[in-house]
Amino acid sequence: MNVGHLVLLPGLDGTGRLFDPLLKILPSDFTTSVVSYPTDRILSYSQLEPLVREALPADRPFAIVAESFSGPLAVMIAASPPHNLRALILSTSFISNPLPPALRALRYLVNPVWFRATPPRHLLRHFLLGHDCPDEVVELAIEVIRSVPPETLASRIRQVMEVNVRQELQVCGVPLLYLPGSRDRLVSQRSWGEISRLKPDAKCVEIDAPHLLLQRKPAEAFIAIYGFLRGLESLRY
Repeated sequence: MNVGHLVLLPGLDGTGRLFDPLLKILPSDFTTSVVSYPTDRILSYSQLEPLVREALPADRPFAIVAESFSGPLAVMIAASPPHNLRALILSTSFISNPLPPALRALRYLVNPVWFRATPPRHLLRHFLLGHDCPDEVVELAIEVIRSVPPETLASRIRQVMEVNVRQELQVCGVPLLYLPGSRDRLVSQRSWGEISRLKPDAKCVEIDAPHLLLQRKPAEAFIAIYGFLRGLESLRY
């Protein structure tokens, strides 16, 4: 298969550490690079874009796997893609405010104080990880969240609620796979509907998972990614 390198763009934490469950199950013939975002300064999507572009490989074909927060960034890059970008995979992500209507008023309440205490485990399970999540994954999520300044997390949440990359998606010629979680409590089904309307050739593989799909169902996610990339290779002939 021509695409054997995956560039992983992280979720809201921006550290990339939550990709560990996925990295552990990848076969040895796949190489990866994990992009991390600075935590010592608050950067917008447009400010993060050049940092991500600098981290992309120039010497091999690759696919971007963008989780949640990073989906709009990946779409921005794919709208003006490097020559060797072959595919885009968005996991539980979005191109505009993904919150269900009942939660959208939260945009006016987001405050760094939310993140100054250890996040309650029951809320992490309810909104991110699922109630059946192993304790070790919950503890990893807590450790990662606590490692990011509250101001950075609050800023990124506000950006999610204000982002709009619909125009960028419309000019994106890169093949796209969307991975929604059937038990996602944060990103509504409207996100896939919006993506599919603007990019009718996009593919979708739903996985029985909560929002942190790549952490809870990494094997299922990789099977979907691998099948998608194999399908792209077959179209060449």
